[in-house]
Amino acid sequence: MRNLSRIIFINSANIPYSDNIYLDGNIHFIGTQGVGKSTILRAILFFYNADTQKLGIPVEKQNYTDYYFPFANSYIIYEVTTEHGAFCILSFKAMNRVCYRFIDSPYRKEFFIDENRTAYSGTDRIRAMLDQHEVEYSRIIYTYDEYRNILYGNATSTEFRRYSLMESKQYQNIPRTIQNVLLNSKLDAEFIKRTIISSLNEEEISIDLNSYKEHLKDFETRLRDISEFQKKETQKQATEITQLSQQTTRLQSDIMQNCRELDYPKEKFQIVWVTDGSCDATNKKLKAYPDATVYYSAERKGKTAAMNRGIKFITTPIVIFTDANTSINSQSIREMVRYFNNPKVGCVAGEKRINMHTKDEAAVGGEGMYWKYESFLKKLDSQLHSAVGAAGELFAIRTSLYEQMPNDTLLDDFILSLKIAMKKYIIAYCNKAYAMENGSANMKEEEKRKVRIAAGGIQAIYRLRKLLNPFRYGILSFQYVSHRVLRWSITPIALFLLVPLNVLLIIYNEHSRFYIILLVLQLLFYAGGSYGYYLSTKSVKNKLLYIPYYFLFMNINVIKGFFYFIRKNKNDGTWEKVRRAV
Repeated sequence: MRNLSRIIFINSANIPYSDNIYLDGNIHFIGTQGVGKSTILRAILFFYNADTQKLGIPVEKQNYTDYYFPFANSYIIYEVTTEHGAFCILSFKAMNRVCYRFIDSPYRKEFFIDENRTAYSGTDRIRAMLDQHEVEYSRIIYTYDEYRNILYGNATSTEFRRYSLMESKQYQNIPRTIQNVLLNSKLDAEFIKRTIISSLNEEEISIDLNSYKEHLKDFETRLRDISEFQKKETQKQATEITQLSQQTTRLQSDIMQNCRELDYPKEKFQIVWVTDGSCDATNKKLKAYPDATVYYSAERKGKTAAMNRGIKFITTPIVIFTDANTSINSQSIREMVRYFNNPKVGCVAGEKRINMHTKDEAAVGGEGMYWKYESFLKKLDSQLHSAVGAAGELFAIRTSLYEQMPNDTLLDDFILSLKIAMKKYIIAYCNKAYAMENGSANMKEEEKRKVRIAAGGIQAIYRLRKLLNPFRYGILSFQYVSHRVLRWSITPIALFLLVPLNVLLIIYNEHSRFYIILLVLQLLFYAGGSYGYYLSTKSVKNKLLYIPYYFLFMNINVIKGFFYFIRKNKNDGTWEKVRRAV
């Protein structure tokens, strides 16, 4: 079966660039007026009928050619899937009308856009790129009649036979259907059924009502979905999802650009993406980057499983891990690799930084201060003996030291780095290599992260229990217990026991002035944290009160993390997605 599977807009209509319009399934176009639904539908219709007079465009509006191809580098590319692969049809403006060129290759961004993200002006440059990559292409098709004959298998020349949809005129009924939908506003189930039936040419094919019944059986459900979408709360959720999707697309593009700008010999490092059950077209989008290798698994098992799977494909002596939502500084590879000149270094921890120019000051400001504190501790630990763990946003290890972890591991970066330290290697800390990341969108989103991290900490205490032996691991054991174990176990409980214990000391001690002062200071601290929480709900900035608020917030989430760990399904290392500030 051959079918139109994808549309790419380049400087077309009001779309600067879009390569993520996939038509390989049941597609729903839902959105408010003016977002581009008709623009896409008319482009689909034009693919099938190539008739500018039958697109339902009001006469007072700009004509199709001028609207869709306003510039010399305006293009619409149609990708067609066949049983033998995919080919593209390039549409562009020449001699003030739309022309076509058939290209025997799936869509590749570099055929049409240069390294500066500028579309090539004129098709000569596109031809040169196709020649460079040894891709076959047709001559320019100037007439709509010839284009339609090629598309529907009526071309006289054999060179175009491979580009036909099928050797039949059945497809010619599709544009009639889309056209009738565009020209009418009544969209109930009965109208759709009549439109489809009336669009068929009874002289050429038989009508299979069962086939259309199958397509329309859940139409009422879809209409209810549209009614649901019109609700304000649903539209709010849809807006958030749209923003998240756009953010993801930007992140993918930004991280690839970031990797390409790293100051390190390109022949000495490779870019590897390990994707795990992604459903946001990540894998398709990454096809635009030939210098990136993608290892995809359809089953979503979590980050740890993805790391366990991806490490098998690494052939370099050093592997650097980073997340898809971070950007790293250009000197990071050089700075981290330098530490491996010391044979005692098995892992290098980079620094995590938070972008502070975001909306939720409490979430971002608190997280930013937390990571500054963590970086300070890592620096001291590293100077004393070894850093205690690494942040998953940026760290490097000797590939040979990687140890497979259970798929349900929650803190893969922490456990992996300390497993290396337990082999008598050092975790070096490199503050000249840093990863920038947006903070959580709000405190509710930040809570998700902190609860999970706390649960991961409790899990780590058990799985790294051998490290609790100071006679075997010496100073590393001391660092681990003081820096991590106490934080994830005793400290949160002790923190909330201090007030009642202090009250008891006042009651049963004759010289209680000191304890009274301590109690007052404790109560002031808790009051400051509570007031900081109140101000955060009102979006009032007060950095002084962020400290007690975020401190209490973290410790409360450690307690929540304990219960999260108990009820969390075993063998599940998947993350609940956290929205980031923009």
